[in-house]
Amino acid sequence: MAVGNVTSTSETLTRATRRLGGYVSASSASTQTIDGENRTTGQLVLRVPRRNFSALFGRVTAAGTVRDEDTNTTDVSGQLVDLRARLNNSRAQRERLRNLYANASDTEATLAVQQRLSAVQSRIERLEGQLQSLRGQVAYSTITVDLEEPVADQPSEQWYDVGVLGAFLSSVGGVLTALRALVVALAYLGPYLLVFGLPIGTVGYAAYRWHDGT
Repeated sequence: MAVGNVTSTSETLTRATRRLGGYVSASSASTQTIDGENRTTGQLVLRVPRRNFSALFGRVTAAGTVRDEDTNTTDVSGQLVDLRARLNNSRAQRERLRNLYANASDTEATLAVQQRLSAVQSRIERLEGQLQSLRGQVAYSTITVDLEEPVADQPSEQWYDVGVLGAFLSSVGGVLTALRALVVALAYLGPYLLVFGLPIGTVGYAAYRWHDGT
């Protein structure tokens, strides 16, 4: 979307996001100089509770001129069910291994159970992290906003703004273009002049001589 000032718009959208219970998960900005003018572009990644998505989306679109817009929804309910099932199975396996560890009768059995228990514990922690991340995706909506400042229109150059040397060179270029066009036209008409012009000229000359002789 095009905005008058990227910095002030970013601050406005950040405040609006926080008021609606959300936060800014990422932001960036860069400035380039084009034709002597500074032009800033940036990006905001806004996270807001899904119940407030429409409210924040409306404030985003009102902050500038929207050039492109895309909305999509991802269904993660199947992933949630799968992760919960795997996590419950891993926790049950951990309990069985803990009982085996407590009742192990020798050092070798104790070490074997301990290794298996450590692997299961690592898997549980990984699944818990994935589940927490997925719950965050479900609870919050994401709005990615690309911001850019428009390029200022450059005034068109008037004929009287052209320098003397520039005007002379432009005129010379025009003359050369006209001469080149004339040469091309003559080359194109040459065969026709030879085929039709020569006989007509010969007949005309003969008629003139005959009339002059009489």
